[in-house]
Amino acid sequence: MSSNTMISLRPGNVVRQLSWSVDRKTALMMLVSLFGISLVAVLYLSQTSSVTETSYRIDELRTELDQVRNENAALSVEIARLEALSRIKARAVELGFRPAGDVRYLSVPELASVIEDEGPLRRYPVYNQPRPPLQPDSPSSLWERVLDRVAAWLDYR
Repeated sequence: MSSNTMISLRPGNVVRQLSWSVDRKTALMMLVSLFGISLVAVLYLSQTSSVTETSYRIDELRTELDQVRNENAALSVEIARLEALSRIKARAVELGFRPAGDVRYLSVPELASVIEDEGPLRRYPVYNQPRPPLQPDSPSSLWERVLDRVAAWLDYR
């Protein structure tokens, strides 16, 4: 290069000075390739961000699960403490309960015969009283009784 040569930085002059040139097809392919690579990079970063966020949420849920398990263990210990027989006896004494002394049984003959008749599976004794028979002139179905009441109400008005 000689000292008399001037270099022009105008865009038109710079392009003419480059030794290589790019045709339209090549430029378009490079642009599409650049866009494709950028799209893959954005998708990768998005997926990585989603996985990281999910990982943090899983850690939070595990911590919460551990806290709930600890609370359940503490409540189980509290239940065992409250159900202790010595505590129940002490609480009963505080409330004024005392052990039963002389136990007396009362016999009810009618009830005993009902229990014997029904067998040991009967929980609540029912006295053997026959139901009154239906009167022949009374309606036997619920619908007939409802209609009779509505008719009586309309006659009353």
